Amino acid sequence: MDACNSEKLCDLSIEPPDDIERHFPDWVFPLQQNLPTRHQSRPDGVLVMPIEGRGRYLDSKQISPRDRDIHLVEIKPAQT
Repeated sequence: MDACNSEKLCDLSIEPPDDIERHFPDWVFPLQQNLPTRHQSRPDGVLVMPIEGRGRYLDSKQISPRDRDIHLVEIKPAQT
């Protein structure tokens, strides 16, 4: 998502992949698809896992929305 900000990567001489998604896919928060605030957050990454004890899935899209444990990831440079 934001970790692949083209301008930031260009400064580091890194070319981002063409197939990167820069927004939350609709399946992550299906009940919030039409909310205007939905596209305001651009974390560096999103980790979607099943809540402990509610099944195992190979594909995060198969997890029921009420059984998802969602972590928004922000990566910041180390302060020296």
